[in-house]
Amino acid sequence: MIWKPCKLQAQKEQTIDALGNPTGGEWSTLMETYARRSPWNDAHTDADDREVTHNEQHFVLPVSFSRFPATATHAEIDGVRQKILEVIDLAPRYVAIRVEVYKK
Repeated sequence: MIWKPCKLQAQKEQTIDALGNPTGGEWSTLMETYARRSPWNDAHTDADDREVTHNEQHFVLPVSFSRFPATATHAEIDGVRQKILEVIDLAPRYVAIRVEVYKK
């Protein structure tokens, strides 16, 4: 498997519009690391009785759970910003993230 550069990011200085949605702001990089795509297996597809959709992926990062920035909301991998849905502790050296990606 190939390790790809990964930026863990969050948006700063957002404002709230009339409908209560966050708008604007600038992206800031909280940590730069590497990520490797991790395939789904039966244990993940059956977990919590949820269906796995085509717009979710798993990535493994060589970062301990304690070093993972808690405020990170997105991961930029291969130039594509993806929303982090879940952070999974793979102690002692790794973290897995489940991300939502919109493919064109």
